[in-house]
Parts: sequence; C-alpha cells; structure tokens
Amino acid sequence: MFTKLHGFGGKRVARAATKLTAAAKAISALDAWDGPNFAAARAVLDVREPAVAKYLFERLQASVSVSAVSSVARFLDRIAALRAGTLPSVPVARGRAAVKLLALRKILHDKRESELRALIEVATRSARPEEMVAARPSGTESRRKPV
Repeated sequence: MFTKLHGFGGKRVARAATKLTAAAKAISALDAWDGPNFAAARAVLDVREPAVAKYLFERLQASVSVSAVSSVARFLDRIAALRAGTLPSVPVARGRAAVKLLALRKILHDKRESELRALIEVATRSARPEEMVAARPSGTESRRKPV
C-alpha cells in the first residue's frame, strides 16, 4: 500500500518533469550525433588525411548538452571551409578529398549536413535563456559559461 500511495508502483509510465521544447529536442539530437560521429571522423581522417584531421579537431571535441550545439556548428563550419578551399594550412585538394571521404563513409554527407544545420537553427532560435551559451573569442573555446 505504501508504494502505491507514493507512486512507486510499476503500473504507471514515468513522465518528464518538464515539457520538452523544440530546442531541447534539437539539442538532444545534436548531443547524440557529435560523440560517435566525431570519433568516426577522427579515426578515418587520422589515417588518411592527418593534416586535415589536425585542423578539423583542433580545440574541438564532442560535448554534452547545450555545448554540443556549438561543437557541431564549429565542426560544420570547418567542413565548409575545407570544401571551399579557403585554408592556408590545408591544400585544397586534400581538404576536398577529406570531405568526400567523410561522405563516402556516411559520416557527414550533404543531406545530413543540412539536417544538422536545421537542428542548430532550431536549438539557437527557440532555446530558453537558460539553455543559451555565450559566444567567446578564439582561444577560449573550451570554457563554457551561460549568458
């Protein structure tokens, strides 16, 4: 009787304490994507294109929760720079070959990139103030502080 009175019985399905917003769902999806895909991209590129891997993952690692949004955004921006060939430290042919390799390995292809950018847009546009992360100048990327 005590367990039923206090809600510990196995009959009811647990419900979330707060309603998930679209931003929270987008943040969760980005958080779930960055860990395994960063690891896969690093594993492939470390062997095939070490200079590209060094640039792509410099001060970048998989993050959790809201920090994953900025990590994935930074990763996608660096991929775009590789595709455009605007980096002095990475030859154009090497950068484009690395992007093609990631698409071939189904780590990041054009459709998935546009899906991730849409998730980033949703996460940043409709996030509640406590879900936001302040932008910082280069060199302090690893430290996060709420706005």
